[in-house]
Amino acid sequence: PSKLGQVLTQLKAAPRLQLSGVSRISLVHAYRNDHWGARLFTERDLPRIRYANDSLSIDVQRHAKANNEFWRPQMKVEMENGAAHTLELSKKPASEILSELMSIAGGPAWNKWVEECQEAGREPIQADSAD
Repeated sequence: PSKLGQVLTQLKAAPRLQLSGVSRISLVHAYRNDHWGARLFTERDLPRIRYANDSLSIDVQRHAKANNEFWRPQMKVEMENGAAHTLELSKKPASEILSELMSIAGGPAWNKWVEECQEAGREPIQADSAD
């Protein structure tokens, strides 16, 4: 398959990461040296979320971080009804970050996917190989 075909296959992979009732996602993490789970989430899962939610506002801030600095990566999920959820991402693998986000905003389609996976005896989100 072509490079474009490979990218589309990845973007369309199940489950579809359709978010329900979310107006904005803001993510802050280190550019390098730390926050590996948040960085992997940004690289691997955020494009799939963008593909499934084309009108969603997504803001990612990557900051330089020295090895002797300590600050935590965070994701803020703003809902259409005005509510906001802040997810602490420190020391969490990308699969756990995605699972938390989908449990907050996945909606009926996500709940159906979770039920199907439970009936089939598999996890809704596969753990990262580095987890």
